[in-house]
Amino acid sequence: LPILEVIHPEEKAILLMKYMDDLSIRDISIALRISENAAKMRLKRARSRVFYLYSEKYLKDS
Repeated sequence: LPILEVIHPEEKAILLMKYMDDLSIRDISIALRISENAAKMRLKRARSRVFYLYSEKYLKDS
């Protein structure tokens, strides 16, 4: 399964807003009705989760 299909929908949404829609942290915070600090933290956690899942799936066998 692609990694974006197994992460939480909120994590997927924030990653897509940032990297596909090219939204700023400010715009993401407005869209999600959260503070900019909360948006930064959620983005950081989502990136960490994707990296962890990627490394478990693809780097573990290396």
